[in-house]
Order: sequence, then structure tokens, then C-alpha cells
Amino acid sequence: MDFELLAVRMSKNTKDDIPKTEKWDGNATRYAIDDAIRKLGYAEDHRLVDCRLLLATVAVVLALYACIWDWFYPFPLSRNLYTWFIERGIFLVAVDKSADNPKKKVLWIFSSSMKRFDHKYTLEIKCKSAGVSNRGKLTKSVANWIYEDGQISLPHLLDDVLKLHNSLLDERKLKSSCLKSSIFMIKILCRAFVVFLLLRLICFWSDLYIYLSNNFFYPSKIMKEEQDVVEIDCSTGDEDLSKYVSLSEEGSRFLEERARCDFKRMMLIAKKLKRLCRKDKIEWKDCSFAVEKIFLLKIIKSACTTQTGDNETKKKKYVLESILNESIDRNIQEGTCLNAHWLGIEGKQPLLPENRLQDSSYVIGEEGMSNIETEELLHQDMNFDQLTEETRELVLELLDGCVSKDETKRFEALRMIQTHVGLQPALSFFIIFYLEGINCSLLCKDLRHITCMLQMLSALLLNPAIRLWKYTPKLLPSLLSCAVNMIFDVKCGDDRAWLVRERAADILGDLLNYFERMAVDDGEDELKIKFIRHLTTIWNDEQTTIPSAYGVLCILRKLGNLVIANAVIPNLRKFDLKLSHLLQHGNEDEEYQVNYVRKFIKDMLKNYMQSSVLTDDDKRNLEKHFKHYLDSAQLKNIPGQK
Repeated sequence: MDFELLAVRMSKNTKDDIPKTEKWDGNATRYAIDDAIRKLGYAEDHRLVDCRLLLATVAVVLALYACIWDWFYPFPLSRNLYTWFIERGIFLVAVDKSADNPKKKVLWIFSSSMKRFDHKYTLEIKCKSAGVSNRGKLTKSVANWIYEDGQISLPHLLDDVLKLHNSLLDERKLKSSCLKSSIFMIKILCRAFVVFLLLRLICFWSDLYIYLSNNFFYPSKIMKEEQDVVEIDCSTGDEDLSKYVSLSEEGSRFLEERARCDFKRMMLIAKKLKRLCRKDKIEWKDCSFAVEKIFLLKIIKSACTTQTGDNETKKKKYVLESILNESIDRNIQEGTCLNAHWLGIEGKQPLLPENRLQDSSYVIGEEGMSNIETEELLHQDMNFDQLTEETRELVLELLDGCVSKDETKRFEALRMIQTHVGLQPALSFFIIFYLEGINCSLLCKDLRHITCMLQMLSALLLNPAIRLWKYTPKLLPSLLSCAVNMIFDVKCGDDRAWLVRERAADILGDLLNYFERMAVDDGEDELKIKFIRHLTTIWNDEQTTIPSAYGVLCILRKLGNLVIANAVIPNLRKFDLKLSHLLQHGNEDEEYQVNYVRKFIKDMLKNYMQSSVLTDDDKRNLEKHFKHYLDSAQLKNIPGQK
């Protein structure tokens, strides 16, 4: 807005109605000057008056309460807080709209103050626009603007007010430009930071260093892009190298400096790999990887390196006998006195000491050496001492909740284990906790804590962010002990031991199926097949008790209809004869066990008959040998039956 035009408009508006006041009355003088400044020509905003009216309305609603309060407390304790702290002398709030951009508004706030028995008048103007706020003050004697007869001199007053007005407007423009520049620089820095994060996620610094070294800082004549990697066997140390010895002094110095530089680069890459893999020392694979990246030479590990063993295959083979023989620790007798603490089992001590030795360093595989930024390196398991303080507290709280007697606390802990995405680094500690808890509970025949441990393992298995299948060989002995080798006093009407076997069998079956899906080597694929053969051998053994045979059947049923067809059905007739013999010559407890197992077999065959893998001949054979397990409705579905 043109300020000269504003001054002319103000003069025209006030020509006929010039405010006049009693100059010896301070309040009247102040209000007269305020009324004169109102005639600047802006559209007045009455929001302050509206707020006062709103408060007055609220005051009317609360009048009854005020009367009661005044009756009990005669002295007026309330104070006018809004006038003191919100208005604070504001007498004009105006809005200036730009002609070019109507949406762009400038808010002007005028406030004044004048002390009692003082001739100094203080005018404060505040300007707000687009997040920029400026304020200015003007303090002068009222004698500069009032004649002796009390009439206000508008030209002098307008001159001082417009000077303050213009200074705030110029300052606002300067701040606005500075603010725009700052916002632009912040945007540039944010974009650069985002690009930096993306580059950091795409590649590690070691790979970036190797790339820059190979493509920019290393002579291109020595190494070509299409050159293949040459393999060097460390055992060929007796080769005749005399033809490489004839070097000049200059050539020797060059090779010495070059070898020193390349050795430093190799050590930098090897140290980076050691740090990323959290190893204690640099291994030969780290050096081999560094040499391959620098010289395109691959060192073959031979007799010169510290490798034991003969011609072993690269694929991992699991020895089933060594796994299953670890079902129960043979060194600990059943009468051993075991004491208390981190397992949360009262009066029982874990098999491992609390201050156990740290595990060996994480060894990176062949696929990890070719790509060090894989998920295996980023989400590896850690020792408990390597976890952060927050993760330690969370793990201890979850473990304490899993064995708690409070149902709500145990439910919350299991739900957290099932859904939390950051428990993979602490998985090894969960496994140790589970194994020691199962061993202690088996020795003490504590069904409650066995159930708690199985619930925790089931929650870990249901968590999609936890790769529990890697611990399958470690978990098989304990699960097999709970499902098959567990010896409890099975009495009539007491189903707790049966339910524990069923739960352990379900977890074991799910774990084997999960392990089979995730396995990539032939040795890992054979683990499930060998385990099924071992279970079949236990089932057919004459010395196997009925509860142990029941655990085997639960595991085989969980592994699917194909396992039932190949492992259960061919041996079920022999097992049924054993059940019939015990039913005729056994005691009351054995009779209860036989009836419980036969009920399970009936349900298993019922579900098996409804599967699509059976042919008509298979159904006829089932009806011929196991007719007493099938009801009339199932027999009607068999072809050839009336």
C-alpha cells in the first residue's frame, strides 16, 4: 500500500472529526491518540472484542456459581487475567491484504501504554506475515503531538507512526528473503543427506573403496576389466623363481614401494571385513578376498594354511546319532541338587554356569565373502554381552515373563516374542535358556516349566523375523525328549503328560517342515528322512512304552499324510496287536493308555481317509485291516462297500 496515499486518506477521514482531549488527563490523552491512529484506513479486525464477548457469555453462565462463591468468600479473589496477559494494551488489530495476492495477508497489531502521572506515551506495533514476525516501539512525550488547547496534531503524530510502520515493513521483507534463502539451503542439505543414506545402504565403504581403487587410482594398463581371476595354490612354493630375480635397482625400489602400498590396501580391506563380521582376528579368507579384489588373484587354501581334516565335502552333513544321543545330559544324575536364578525355576540351577565363555567368532561363508552386504551379516546372532543395554533388559524381561506364574504377564511376554522384529540378535540366548530350562525340568519332572518352555519356543517359531530353522539340530534332542523319551507317572484321568507330548510333537513337526523348506544343501534335506527312520525304529521296538509310542505317532502325523502312508500305515497293524495284548493282560493304567492311544489313531485315520492321496485300493486295505477304527459313515465312502 502507498503510504502517502494512506496519509492523505487519513487526513480526509479526520478533517471533519479531529479528536480533542484534555491534555492534563493521561487516560483521556492516551485514548484520544489511539482513536486518531485508528483512522489509518485499514479494515479493523474485531477478534479481541469477540473474545471479550465470548468470555462475557461464559461469565453469565457462571454467574450463579460466582454469587455462591461471593456469599462464602466476600473478598473478590478473581482477577481479570485475560486483560492483563492477552490484550496487554492492544487497541487495534488490522489486516492488510495485498492487491496482487489476496491470500497473502499482513496482520498489524497496535498496542499502547502510558504510566500513571507520566507524560511518556509508548506505542508498540507488531507485524505478522507468512511466519515472519517483527515488532517496534516508539516512546515520546505527548507534548510532541498535542497543542496547548488539547487538540492532537495529526501531521506530527502520523509522521512518527508511519516512520515506525515503514521500518517494520522493510525489516519484514529482509527477514522474508533471508527465510526463503535458509529454507532453500535446508532443502539442498536434506536432499544431499538422503542421497548419502541411499549410497550408504547400497554399498559398504569397503566395496566403494575397492571400486574407486580399481577404476580410478590403479593403473589401467596392469589390470584389464575382461581379465579372469587366476587361482594360485599356496603349496607350490618350491617352483623355480630364478627367472623373476634379475631386476635393476630402480625396478627393485619400484616393486618394494608397490608391494608396500598394495599390502596396506590389502590390510585395510581385511580389517574392514573383520570388523563387519565381528571377528577377533583376521582370517586367511579375509586376506584372500582382499587379494582377489586388488590383483584378481584367488588364493586356494592348502596344506600351508591351518586346515584340519581330509577331503571333506562342502555340503554340511548332520550325524543323526550324535544329535539324538544328546537328548538328556548323561553327566548329570537324576538326584543332583540344582540351585536357582536366571531361569526363574525355583530351587533349580541351569546346567551351564552363568558366566559362560563367549562363543567363537562368527565365520563368514563363501557366499558372504562374495557379497559382504548380505542379510546374513547384518542380522547375525550375537552373544548376550554384545547386545545393547535396552536389548538386554527386554530379553531378561521376556524370559522372566515366560516362566511367570501370572497368566497375564506370561501371555504378554509370549505375544511380544511372537511379534517383535528385533529379537534375532538375542536368539542364541533364547535357545540356551530353553535348552537349560528343558533339561532342568525333565530331571525334576516339572510339567509346568516344560509347558512354559514349549510355549516360548512355539512363539519364537511363529515370529516371521526370527530364523529358528538354523537351530534345528540343537533343538531336536530336547523336543524328542519331551515327546518320546519323557517318563512321567501317567495315571487314569490325568492328561497333562499327554498334552505336553502333543505340544512338543507339534513344535518338532513344524520345525522339521520349516527346516526342509529353508534347507539348500543335500545334507540338510537328508536330516528329515533320517529322523523319520529313527522314529519308525523307536515305534517298532518292543521295549518302547505306550506313551513314547504315542509321542512318535504325534510327530509322524504332524509331518503330513505322505509320512503317514509310508511310515505309519505299514507298521500300524503290528502296533495294534501290541495294543490288543496290553488291553487283555494289562493293569488299569495300561488299559487307560491303550484307550487313549486308540482314540488318537482313530482321529488320525479319519483325517487320513479324507485326504486326496488315497486310491481306491488303499481305502479297501484300510477297511480290511483297521475296520474297528473306522465308523460307518467312512465305510460308505469306500468303493465296493454296501
